Amino acid sequence: MSKKRLLITGVSGLLGSNLAYYFRDKYEVLGIFNLHPYRPSRVRTERADLTRPEECRRIVRSFRPDICIHCAGMANIDRCEVEQQAAYTVNVEAMRFLVDGLAGTACKLVYISTSGGFTERTPVQPVNYYTQTKLEAEREAARCDEALIVRSIFFGWNHGQGNLSIAEWAVNELSAGRRIKGVQDVRVSGLYVFDLAELMERSLANGLAGIYNFASSDSVTKYELLMMIARIFGFKAALVSPTSINSMGLRGKRSKDLSLSPDKLCAAIGVSCPTVESGIKRFYQDRVPVNELRKMRSSKYVKKQKSVF
Repeated sequence: MSKKRLLITGVSGLLGSNLAYYFRDKYEVLGIFNLHPYRPSRVRTERADLTRPEECRRIVRSFRPDICIHCAGMANIDRCEVEQQAAYTVNVEAMRFLVDGLAGTACKLVYISTSGGFTERTPVQPVNYYTQTKLEAEREAARCDEALIVRSIFFGWNHGQGNLSIAEWAVNELSAGRRIKGVQDVRVSGLYVFDLAELMERSLANGLAGIYNFASSDSVTKYELLMMIARIFGFKAALVSPTSINSMGLRGKRSKDLSLSPDKLCAAIGVSCPTVESGIKRFYQDRVPVNELRKMRSSKYVKKQKSVF
């Protein structure tokens, strides 16, 4: 019996690369990248520009996916604020073209959005242009029958060539003995990427559709998160100092409460979501095999990257 076909866009990014790694033995996977070539073992990848409708149609016609997980997008909040047309093109129009390309197929669409309200029923009030484009893209995704819209904030090791999560960035800095600052007035319900992948697998098996929060069962401040990483990895806690989001000089406004309740998801698939600390511990346990993959990335490239979490 042939495997079902899974299309992952943004495969060179943090989430896309981890999903490809997780699902590569369960599905026939095709990963789409654009700016950063990525060719992991046992995963077929190819370059495509999803802002061109003919490219979206070509990929769907040639691969005929059963499931499409759309991870691609412009995620740098400050860049989105400055380059609003580019952000709209990449985050909204590409979603529209992909949905149009899937029209008339039985493909299940999963769209990776960003954090919304505390619950799925909480009205979403975008505080910056990035979140505005993600909300508009959610509306585009909802045009697909039975689409699953995932609202989440996640961290993990980046197998590909995209930006680092706050956790990997912190490990890079602290392992080198460099001081870092942790924002103490922003709360998050960060989820480890492989926990997210497992929750997604269960969600697909249960045929979930609509909007769901994929999140940890608790929330912490970003400062608390970094202190947790320092403790679990054995780094010096004194290297982490508290700061305020107001002192960061960021162009795009940030919400100070990004806590998400995963209760709807847990009830739907019959599991409990992990805590932030259990995710960090799993992140720590995965450090050896993933570090081997990271050797393919130049140290110069890694040092230039910043956290996107």
